[in-house]
Amino acid sequence: MLVYLDLLFILNYWIDFLLLITTNIVMKYNINYFRTFISSVIGALSTFLVFIDNDYILLLLKIIICIVMQLIMNGYKGIKTLFENVLYFYLISIILAGTMYLINEDSFKMRERFIILLFVTPIILYLSQKKIKKLNNYYKDIYKVKIKYHGKEYTFNAFVDTGNILYDQYKKRPISLVYNKKIKYDY
Repeated sequence: MLVYLDLLFILNYWIDFLLLITTNIVMKYNINYFRTFISSVIGALSTFLVFIDNDYILLLLKIIICIVMQLIMNGYKGIKTLFENVLYFYLISIILAGTMYLINEDSFKMRERFIILLFVTPIILYLSQKKIKKLNNYYKDIYKVKIKYHGKEYTFNAFVDTGNILYDQYKKRPISLVYNKKIKYDY
């Protein structure tokens, strides 16, 4: 099989660039395009790792490169933030890899695949970041709630409604509305 390293480098750069931007959009960071460029070049240099024959070393080097890319892109903001950045980067990469696998059929020639990847990749990443953002916004308002009612304790996952302004008239305590078939109560 004939591999053109220059085309592979360019494609890898383009995909890393888009993955980094998508990760920053999902994580709600400001995008610094100079840092994105440098980080993408570092990621594209991983193209030359294809010559390493040991899978374990290759995996370790790719993880290290991903961490370096995230550090260049966003700086160090703590181990938890770094871990989240790397995790989202890989999750978005997996979504993109699945799409690439889909168009990696024998019906497409190499040049057609390259062109499809250049133009379809931004669309796929845009749609996936929209979905991830929507899920993040939904799940950040869900909390674990414990309720004691007639000596029994119930635990639920509850959606927080920030527009709730109900208060007890006498002691001015906030009121939560709960409806669940597990709780036996009279209206």
